[in-house]
Amino acid sequence: MNYKIYSFAVMRSASLDFQDKVPYLTAILEDENGNRKSEFVHGYVDGMTININDRVVSEKGADGVEIYRIAK
Repeated sequence: MNYKIYSFAVMRSASLDFQDKVPYLTAILEDENGNRKSEFVHGYVDGMTININDRVVSEKGADGVEIYRIAK
């Protein structure tokens, strides 16, 4: 499924559980029907330009869990 970024934050500090992921991107994603959800978005690299309405795609990981990735 395709999503677009409705709102986002780049996290530059984190608790011990997430320090190995800093910096990382969290976003409110909006689907084609206007439904929104908050997700961790893979593919962010420090300094990357992120904008509202950027496209995000979802895919199933090897374990069957849905992964959200920047579509650039």
